[in-house]
Amino acid sequence: MRHMALSETQTFGFGENVLRLLEKEKDALKKGGMDIDAVITTQQSLLEAAVTANAQQHDLRRQAKSATGHSVAMTRRLYVVSSGFLDMAIAAVEKDSAAAKDFRRLRSEIGRPPAEEAAPVEPEAAET
Repeated sequence: MRHMALSETQTFGFGENVLRLLEKEKDALKKGGMDIDAVITTQQSLLEAAVTANAQQHDLRRQAKSATGHSVAMTRRLYVVSSGFLDMAIAAVEKDSAAAKDFRRLRSEIGRPPAEEAAPVEPEAAET
């Protein structure tokens, strides 16, 4: 048996349509032996819970995206400020001193952040 996947919007609409039809046919369903009041209460509760959970999930996704952007910006700022302070320290102890050598070594060990992505350079064809 195959099941068709529905989007969230389609599923919410489906749930609402089922609820409306259950309410419309309440008397007939009671006559058929269905505990329609319990069914309607359950359907309403599930629909509300699903809509609320979906709204919370979308809000958390927005918050996570914002937090990621802030984290990236703060990490970049930390690097820029730390690099500037390292440059200041090297200048303060004179660039060619033993102390400056330690500061320069720190810079070379850590490296630099990757440069902005440049277009790939095609290797030149060898002449034959």
